[in-house]
Amino acid sequence: MPIEMLKHPLALQGNRPMQTSIYNQQEPFVYLWRDRLLNRYYVGYHNGSNPNYVCSSRPMMEEYKARPEDFTRRILATGTQEEMAVLERELLLKRKKHLSQRYYNIMIPKEKGFPIIKWTDDIRKKMSIAKKGRKLSEETKRKISIAKRGKKNWNKGRKLSEEHRRKISEGTKKSWTDDRRPRKHTEETKRKISIAKKKRNETLGVNLQCQDIF
Repeated sequence: MPIEMLKHPLALQGNRPMQTSIYNQQEPFVYLWRDRLLNRYYVGYHNGSNPNYVCSSRPMMEEYKARPEDFTRRILATGTQEEMAVLERELLLKRKKHLSQRYYNIMIPKEKGFPIIKWTDDIRKKMSIAKKGRKLSEETKRKISIAKRGKKNWNKGRKLSEEHRRKISEGTKKSWTDDRRPRKHTEETKRKISIAKKKRNETLGVNLQCQDIF
């Protein structure tokens, strides 16, 4: 079955508007998401079985859930699942140097299947560099705040097993070994802490006196 290539900025020249619908594909396809607020992209493929599928990128999904109106998607090509997997890999290989930075993608799929993510120091470094210096506008912060209102903390009411508690205890003890012990405060830092505590105590003393008067 031949791959049906659609006009898009990655495969062919053209400047068609991004496709916003994600509910009209019922066969395997390769797609391109664009985050117009942060000017980042995500390339992926899907077998078409789930009409509500967005992507498999955790970093992108966090942004998408907070402000879906800033994301648009375009279908790049359709074909068999094997063809789409190959095409996705080819597109990402051409953009290898932009992964984790301009693209939400952080890896390139293997030729025979998608790899399990292994967070190497190199990947962590790339993620850190991509996020450094990136400041969210007040409008973006407001949208994220609205999106998260009313949501319960994922850890609320969670009961830890004895095994889990033991691991946390061991990890805490290990963090206090000599090679990981926190650095000692410099004299300048000690002086600043002292000044801050004195001001706090003076304010606290005034408040206590006012309470005694009333």
